[in-house]
Amino acid sequence: MIKSKMNPFHELPSIEQLTEELNREKYKRRYKRVLQIYGASMTPTLSEGDTVVSVKGLNFNPGDLVAFYMGNKILVKRCIAGPGQWVDIDADG
Repeated sequence: MIKSKMNPFHELPSIEQLTEELNREKYKRRYKRVLQIYGASMTPTLSEGDTVVSVKGLNFNPGDLVAFYMGNKILVKRCIAGPGQWVDIDADG
């Protein structure tokens, strides 16, 4: 008789192990992407070649850096206004 090494009933994980794994997966989902910066639009805060980690969030304040999709690209930009605020871009930008 041949014994299987993959017996699903042999060693079930403990509640503590399952909880730890669930917390690890939740942590992984929070940190969505590791991004490498290309270009100079975020200089001097970020330089070309810098690596950043994007953290999933919902509440942004002016000054925060945000990453978002535009077309097929992920852009990293600075938030300059909050909900209900107006941004007036003049001829000088």
